[in-house]
Amino acid sequence: MKTSFAVFTALLFVTSPAMAEGDPDKGKKVFSKCKACHMVGEKAKTPTHSVFNGAVGSMTGTNAYKSEVCRTILIVHAQANRDTRPHLIGGHADIVWEGGSFTDVPQTGLETWFIRGGSAGAAMYTFKQPGIYAYVNYNLIEASLKGAATHFVVEGEWDNDLMAQIVPARSFG
Repeated sequence: MKTSFAVFTALLFVTSPAMAEGDPDKGKKVFSKCKACHMVGEKAKTPTHSVFNGAVGSMTGTNAYKSEVCRTILIVHAQANRDTRPHLIGGHADIVWEGGSFTDVPQTGLETWFIRGGSAGAAMYTFKQPGIYAYVNYNLIEASLKGAATHFVVEGEWDNDLMAQIVPARSFG
């Protein structure tokens, strides 16, 4: 079995030497890595959403994660400031550790799970059919309009024993 690891959005707070020394110039250099998502000062705004992998569209379209039927992935989802509900459209997580500890008893067969603000969780899934799977924040406004989405493009043979097409695909246009 092939296993791939995909790590999605994570906000990591690190105590830097600049912080300990109280050196504003060193602090600006350290903070420059965080500017894409965070602001300070009078014009600072509260972020309205999180994106996966640091930027809108970073894991969709031509940047989608490529995989194959029967490949197992591990998704690690960290949430900095508030609760979120990751959702796998096209599949159900085979195993989920909502609390993020692999020593905890995992849950199974979840389509949506809960990640508490300030914590992380993990899920494993084995792709069973080819197609495009979407890993999203269940707040679909954030997923579709603000970038909290990842796509998995899965190649392979269709398994009619698992799911058979009973009506031919058609356009609704």
